[in-house]
Amino acid sequence: MGALCKIISWNINSVRSRIGIFKQLLAERNPDIVLLQETKVTDDAFPYQEFEDTPYNISVHGQKSYNGVAIFSKTEIDVIQKGFDKDFGDFNGEARFLYVATNGLQVASLYAPNGQEVGAFQYYYKLAFYDELLSLMREEKSEDFLIGGDFNIALTDDDVYNPVAWAGKNTCSEEERKKMRAMILDLDFHDVWREMHGEAREYSWWDYRFQGFQKNYGLRIDYFMASASLSKKVQSCSVLKQYRAMEKPSDHAPIEIEISI
Repeated sequence: MGALCKIISWNINSVRSRIGIFKQLLAERNPDIVLLQETKVTDDAFPYQEFEDTPYNISVHGQKSYNGVAIFSKTEIDVIQKGFDKDFGDFNGEARFLYVATNGLQVASLYAPNGQEVGAFQYYYKLAFYDELLSLMREEKSEDFLIGGDFNIALTDDDVYNPVAWAGKNTCSEEERKKMRAMILDLDFHDVWREMHGEAREYSWWDYRFQGFQKNYGLRIDYFMASASLSKKVQSCSVLKQYRAMEKPSDHAPIEIEISI
């Protein structure tokens, strides 16, 4: 087995609000690469200075107050693509996708649209966003390609704390799930956490309301999706729930993967 590359993906829900937790995560887990989502800050206002004492190069694709993705890596980052070319109308300019080459891998940080509710304009925007993502993945399918992030879809009922209550709703609708199944069935990408943990139930997001975390009323909507060649090199994949239990946390837990490179 070669050296291990540790990668963490985390919807941080405002990087400036979670500086302390994030730096603790970096110190304790010592990842080689970090994929962030919902940084909620423009590129020029990103708090680079907070990480000057760390070994990370940083690439960001952000916007004010909403969305935003970033990638930290201990090795040089070569940006391949920021965002999509597709015309999304009112949603043009949303910072939701950052795709780079680093540490011998091709890696993307993804923050998919929420969709609001089935039938809403935002829901159809979400489906169109996935069509564009699938198109890009089709072009890159022969590469060692990893997408990590907040997909805003619970792929199966095992990824939902109450499948009956969520049945047919946004995040769990059949049309959304078809998009993710297309990654797996048509493009041969792999949901590495599910493949390693079988039918286990573990979640990555819990509502701030209703004691969602304390009662484990969660959803698994954060994923690592790996190309077929890369999936064979995965050694571990886990949800770091302890960072959701901290004071003033993100509503998402970080997820972590280790790959033999």
